[in-house]
Amino acid sequence: MGVMKTLSMQTHKRSHKRTVGPKKIVVFTIEGLPAVTAALRGFEPKVARKYLAKACRAAAKLVLATAKELTPVLTGALRASLKVRAKKRTRQNKTDVGASVQTGSAWFKGDTYYGGMIEFGTKHITARRFLRGARDKVEDRARDEFKRQLVAAVAAAGQGAP
Repeated sequence: MGVMKTLSMQTHKRSHKRTVGPKKIVVFTIEGLPAVTAALRGFEPKVARKYLAKACRAAAKLVLATAKELTPVLTGALRASLKVRAKKRTRQNKTDVGASVQTGSAWFKGDTYYGGMIEFGTKHITARRFLRGARDKVEDRARDEFKRQLVAAVAAAGQGAP
């Protein structure tokens, strides 16, 4: 009897661990802009990262606006918790630059912990993909905004502006 209770408790704990599936992210590759790519390589790495981060943030803001429109609203807390966050750099990965749209601090945490349940679904709730839907809806516009911001930043830097 004691063994069965221990086994069922372990099974119970395992069944509640939820792993969020593989992240599908939008990656912007700079193609067809040889002058911009060459100019970025000519800048100091810190300056190039600054311009890339600014362009990523502008593209992410388009996704944020659409995500706020698509977010299911009961109290408005989930919609208000949506923010654009910069990608964290690590010791191993100091050169990557990016921005993402997140709910609160993380999925399944904080006051809007239920955002993950709405986005990914549960055993009892059908997924309502408001963030992925926003990403899919504005991906082309976000890519164009990224390119526009990057070209403008490189052009301004070429004219002596910081």
